[in-house]
Amino acid sequence: MECLLEEMRIKLSIVVSNLLGASGLRILHALAQGETDAKKLAELGDERLHCTEEQLVDALTGRVQPMHRGLLAYNCSDCSCSISKWLSSTS
Repeated sequence: MECLLEEMRIKLSIVVSNLLGASGLRILHALAQGETDAKKLAELGDERLHCTEEQLVDALTGRVQPMHRGLLAYNCSDCSCSISKWLSSTS
């Protein structure tokens, strides 16, 4: 997933310690659904992120193409399935 974000010129891992955490997943899902406005994407991050809103906006400013959104959607659905399976197995 990191390689895909790099190709999109999105530097999310610089400001989010866990891409699959709550804020990371909200941002990734929004990107996959077509949101490209970095300011709107930054609003999806919560206050626990160790960066300013300006830093987050800078990290989320990139070049997202339709092909990227499709690959990101596929990766996000795969991650969601893996997380759900893991949560089910620990219950």
